[in-house]
Amino acid sequence: MINAVTFNLGCGGPHSQARTAAAFEWAVQARSQYDLVFAQEIPGDEWLELWRDTHIVHAFNTPKYRVRSAILANKVLASCDASFPTSDYHDSYVAACNLQLDSIGTVVCMSVHASPSIVAKSWLEPWRAARLPLPQERASVGLWDADMLLSTVLDVATRIPVLIAGDWNEARAWDANHPHNSGEAFFQRVEVGGLIDCTYSEWQTERATCLPTHGESLQVDHVFATNNVADLISGFEVGAPPAPEFDHLPISFAIDSPIAVQSGAA
Repeated sequence: MINAVTFNLGCGGPHSQARTAAAFEWAVQARSQYDLVFAQEIPGDEWLELWRDTHIVHAFNTPKYRVRSAILANKVLASCDASFPTSDYHDSYVAACNLQLDSIGTVVCMSVHASPSIVAKSWLEPWRAARLPLPQERASVGLWDADMLLSTVLDVATRIPVLIAGDWNEARAWDANHPHNSGEAFFQRVEVGGLIDCTYSEWQTERATCLPTHGESLQVDHVFATNNVADLISGFEVGAPPAPEFDHLPISFAIDSPIAVQSGAA
């Protein structure tokens, strides 16, 4: 059994020293608790160094943005860095690795963070270089970074099984207090694209994972997977705040696969 977690640490933008300190404290505990960590908005290189004795670090070495995602894979797992066509567009918002699971073979794992932003034309040059079609705008709300991220994931999923976890900045419950049903439209795209929204499939509801000081508490953190991977993962739990400084909550889950000795991939 592989113990996994996804967690936005909230250290990508202006933040307090207390939140950074809390992120380091959480890492010390999490190293022995989780085999596979999907982390977003990490504090930086020093934080990654905490993991290197026990886990292989998959993250951008020279990030363009302060917002930086990472995947930490226990060294007993067989994992190696993964590439995908639109990586220059997402840069440090997405970290990816190939993970070997006995019952499936290679699975592409991604730790993802969608900027809560409409896509600016100036962002699109690296996307065009990847020669991937632009996703359609959502009616009345335009084209958002989450749409670009979903398009990337769906493209990868046409070739190989995927397991995607992180902060999508999308929630079905958003529609309850806002016009245009953009949340519903986004998750319809997930379903039509052939991905399983794993927490929603297990809970049949959303549970808040983001608790902002101002605004609505929503589930913006999600785990998506292709069917063959979704069949192996269960036991989703939203954890209590590891420290009061965090504005996101971790989602833990289990992957029903034996842990095999690392075969030399790095």
